[in-house]
Amino acid sequence: MTRVFSILEAQPMPRFAVSIACALVPLALASSAHGQGAVDARIVGTDSIFARFDRPGSPGCVAAVMRAGEMGFARGYGMANVELGVPLTPQSVFDGGSLAKQFTAFTVALLAREGKLSLDDDVRRYVPELPDHGDTVTLRHLLHHTSGVREYGELQFLASNDLAPWELVVRQEGLSFAPGEAHLYSNSGYLLLGRVVEKVEGKPLADVLRERIFRPLGMTSTKLIRRADELVPGRADAYGERGGQWLLLMDDAPPDAGPASVFTSPADLAKWDRNFYDAAVGGPEVVRMMTTPGKLRNDRPIEYALGLHTGEYRGVRRIRHGGLWRGYRHQFSRFPDQRTSVLVMCNHFTEPNALNDRVADIWLSEHLAPLPAPAAAGADSAALARYAATYVSRESQSLRPVRFAAGGGLEMRLWATFYPLRPMGGGRFAVVGTPSFVTFRPGGAGEMRMEEAAEGDAPTLFERIPDGAAAPAPLADYAGAFRSEELESEWRLEARGDTLVRRVGRDEDALRPAGRDAFTDGYLLVVFTRGAAGRVDGFTVATPRVRGVRFVRSGR
Repeated sequence: MTRVFSILEAQPMPRFAVSIACALVPLALASSAHGQGAVDARIVGTDSIFARFDRPGSPGCVAAVMRAGEMGFARGYGMANVELGVPLTPQSVFDGGSLAKQFTAFTVALLAREGKLSLDDDVRRYVPELPDHGDTVTLRHLLHHTSGVREYGELQFLASNDLAPWELVVRQEGLSFAPGEAHLYSNSGYLLLGRVVEKVEGKPLADVLRERIFRPLGMTSTKLIRRADELVPGRADAYGERGGQWLLLMDDAPPDAGPASVFTSPADLAKWDRNFYDAAVGGPEVVRMMTTPGKLRNDRPIEYALGLHTGEYRGVRRIRHGGLWRGYRHQFSRFPDQRTSVLVMCNHFTEPNALNDRVADIWLSEHLAPLPAPAAAGADSAALARYAATYVSRESQSLRPVRFAAGGGLEMRLWATFYPLRPMGGGRFAVVGTPSFVTFRPGGAGEMRMEEAAEGDAPTLFERIPDGAAAPAPLADYAGAFRSEELESEWRLEARGDTLVRRVGRDEDALRPAGRDAFTDGYLLVVFTRGAAGRVDGFTVATPRVRGVRFVRSGR
């Protein structure tokens, strides 16, 4: 029952022009040193990035480049609806996934500016149903993903039952960490923020967003959808691929309001982008709040602001956020000092972060620092092979699978996405599309270790899980039924030969050793606990977005 997030893309076919371009404003996006020919070269270069999608029978992407909210370039590649042959355009409407978070955060910031709430309010002031875990969880914690409130999507996966997101949030018996102690992305925080807005304003979040943001900015194609069967004019369908065939991904009930479920178009997002420059809605104070990064308890800054990531890309400031839901994949990057934004919205399984970076490389080439040349030794497959493995950190309760990429080189998984690793020399790699770097170092007994950190941060140490590692104790020690009251879920663990098998309902998967009393399937990290007599009495389970969910032995 190992969690699967992505499906291989269809193989590229000869290009077929179904692109639609909006008006070009070449001089707005090119410096005086660049003439019309240079801008044309940028268009040609952008077309080449998306050429594999630009053909009949294929879903694809819309790429857009904006100058202070004015669309300078926008073009669709591929189909919004494969069955009917409807092409993607800048007016196509996508499920924005987590792009919705910045709208929820903006609304909270508006209410704070108006004195209707404070970012340092206890969330339980507005949502008393949330359990009291001892430490105060503030709205600021929720906005910055530093609350420790566990991610409901991961809890749904662990529970494998019919508990709804809201039920899982209010049933939580603990936090992943003390509020303010760490940064860990959680949709549950924005689900709570949506409820806070509704409580303060006395109306559904969909109405608040429409009245306070979408209508004033003229975002006529943008709205929060609360029902999966609601009609969305201009909607681009979402697709996956299997066996060389595209599959339509039918939507089930959308997530609750707050973290997702806002449908929007590239054309409308240009209007939203403009507001970060002219501040027509909210004023400069709210824009400043939106783009100010948070801090942890120890005053260490994080890169997440309010519904937006902050940081740098090739030496220039960048503010960004992505979106992922079903087959929809998006990345929206704003380069404020260049007053330029790059948007990629796709309606199929692909990697939008790398696509977005490549578009930025073309349109902002004169502003970006040169890419470091790959280290020669790092490009050698034999040299890279020693790094390909799964790494575990018991301290942070996290896994980092590293594997060979289809096109060559290495890639590493962070939650649902594998990011390319660009060799920097000396066993150090940049995690492309993120602000992080990893460094591989030989450990004891010839084992490899990996350190992961953003520039200037203290590294997290990961130990390699040896291939074919033996179980740390007889597998029978770990067999039995284990229950989580928090999730209303029971797991059965069985020793089958030299394999520990996890069964939840009709689903099952194999767990392999990952160190002392620890097992993994490559996504879950299960760490067993023992009572006073040394007998296994339960375990905690972690995923990339949840830590410390407790299961206890319910019988032999």
